[in-house]
Amino acid sequence: MAATAHPPKANDALAQRCASIAERSRVPVLCPDGIPAARGDRRPVPGRFRVRPKDLVAGDCAYLIELHARRADRSGREPYHVLAGGRCFPSELTTRDGRWPRRGVDDDAVLRLLGRATLRPGDDGPIEPVRPRVVDRVRVGDRPGLLLRVAPFPRGGIHGGHLAGVWNRDGAGYVLSFHNHGLGARPAPDERRARDLLAAASKLSNAARTGEVVAEPSRDDVR
Repeated sequence: MAATAHPPKANDALAQRCASIAERSRVPVLCPDGIPAARGDRRPVPGRFRVRPKDLVAGDCAYLIELHARRADRSGREPYHVLAGGRCFPSELTTRDGRWPRRGVDDDAVLRLLGRATLRPGDDGPIEPVRPRVVDRVRVGDRPGLLLRVAPFPRGGIHGGHLAGVWNRDGAGYVLSFHNHGLGARPAPDERRARDLLAAASKLSNAARTGEVVAEPSRDDVR
């Protein structure tokens, strides 16, 4: 594979954000630059989405990138809210009672995929985490993963109402989640949305640090 320099373009807010996180992260940063577009829209991701500059998880062992569509795609093909993240240890892909994760963990450890039940006046006891429902076991490229349905906002938290994929790659755990118009509170996503999400997850690109020389990825590298 040939080594090629990939400095982020000055007008590419997404590449700049990914490179900035890669500078200080212990987990290889996979940049969400292959999000499906509305029919006929040929603009790259930075032209279609605003990149939120705020850090959504703490420390150098995890990152979570948030994108908001600049305009709504009412057909539902293009998501209007996207979250992509990774952590420096693999996710346990075991489930319990049709939900993930199987056992209680810190919310940052699962990249904020846990929601929180709403307490009502008179309720007593701890606030229980709301675990995403497992839709299916899937493959992200050639890697095993899970397709999840997150509880609607606000119970589902920042990923509320999203369809999410979780998988492991080279010892790190990753998530990509989409919220599309029309997904609503339906218990099962349609096959196209699931297929689009998994295809985008398999094509996430390694983010280069500013000025870094990186290897041009092969087809196997981006699975």
